[in-house]
Amino acid sequence: MNRRKLLFTGLCSAAVVGLSTVGASAEDKIAPKTLEFLEATTISGYVEASYVANVKADVANVNDQNDEKAGGTAFGSSGAGVNHLRAFDNNIGFTMNAVKLVLEKPLGEGDWAAGYRADLLFGEDANQLNRAEGTGNPNFNGGGAVGTYIEQGYVAFRVPVGNGIDFKAGRFVALSGYEVIESPANLNFSRGLLFTWATPLAHTGLLGSYRFNDNIDAQIGVVNGWNTWIDDTSAPAFIARVGAKNSSGTMSFGVSTYYGQARVLDPAYGDANDTGPLKLANGERWFVDGVANFKPTEKVLLGLEALVGSQRLGGDGPGSEVANNAHDQWWGVAGYGKVQVTDQVSLAGRGELLNDKHGFLFDDDHASFDPTYDTDVSGDRVKVWEVTGTVNFDVWKNMLLRLEGRYDQASIHGVGLSVPAGARPFTPNNNQLTFAADVVYSF
Repeated sequence: MNRRKLLFTGLCSAAVVGLSTVGASAEDKIAPKTLEFLEATTISGYVEASYVANVKADVANVNDQNDEKAGGTAFGSSGAGVNHLRAFDNNIGFTMNAVKLVLEKPLGEGDWAAGYRADLLFGEDANQLNRAEGTGNPNFNGGGAVGTYIEQGYVAFRVPVGNGIDFKAGRFVALSGYEVIESPANLNFSRGLLFTWATPLAHTGLLGSYRFNDNIDAQIGVVNGWNTWIDDTSAPAFIARVGAKNSSGTMSFGVSTYYGQARVLDPAYGDANDTGPLKLANGERWFVDGVANFKPTEKVLLGLEALVGSQRLGGDGPGSEVANNAHDQWWGVAGYGKVQVTDQVSLAGRGELLNDKHGFLFDDDHASFDPTYDTDVSGDRVKVWEVTGTVNFDVWKNMLLRLEGRYDQASIHGVGLSVPAGARPFTPNNNQLTFAADVVYSF
């Protein structure tokens, strides 16, 4: 018996020593450059889930996967549909919105510093983003996009000219807008009208950034287009931004612009031989967006966004409401506010108005978050506005809980979208009231 125990003990000891040796040799086999890379790379992200309820009886229990059941075809004659005019809170009920993963090696302080960043998004938010970009997105596959979205993927490097020019080459988020794709970075859970309909999401190209001093910075870039991965025109587009803040950090503002051609008639949703009133010409587009922040006290934040844009159209000729070579013009304004009530509770609000002269932004031939929500307004003016209130609970470590209510209203020439029959986005009503609960864990 003693010999068996001695033999068993010896075998166990040998196994432990063997495993230790294998572990050591495996570590030795990892290239020093690989270890250096892993040490320099940061990993961050978040996980988000939500629940949304719509007061409209014809929308209750309907989402963008089973909407066909309501009228035979998606957004059918019954008028039933998902939450309209929304980016990521379009479905009714529970939604696994996103799993966000960021891998980044920051530039650092060196004169010839280099790094990279990759932002990967999974879940229903990714589906919506792929659909918003239409066939310009490599993951687009018709009505049911796959739940993977590459938000950013770029190589960063610095050229030591002046204070240093930092470049990004690849895919990067847009310079414009008050709200962003990342949910925890916004004051409210739902994204507003300006984010959803009137500003770009991301660009593919080359972007240069320069900081003149601690208070003023600027960016300029050449890109493939508006949410476009692969250049489908022969002419590039240009983006630029300038930002400034005061020395105390209580006030800041930024002005950004875009000029070039956009993916304006997506083959997934429109007819390349379209002869309707919103027929497109060469797709020339310009856009200017301004944002500002003001902190009157440590517990109060006020924000403002204003934008104006123009898109060249084709039209049906002089006899149509939208003549040949006419331009659709849109403008929008949004106000934001946040009050820190306690260390764990804050209140946030948002109010917006978006006015589109010919309804171009809402026409289903042009890739957008909701490309099938056709206004069917034949070039008429579309005006939408909304108000949102959100209560934020920051009780748990790294977790944010938000409760939100939102009211939307839309009109064509001042008449509810129930006239003409079948007009979107609020058939058979011209308003919408939703309530939501959202939870985000950031890491």
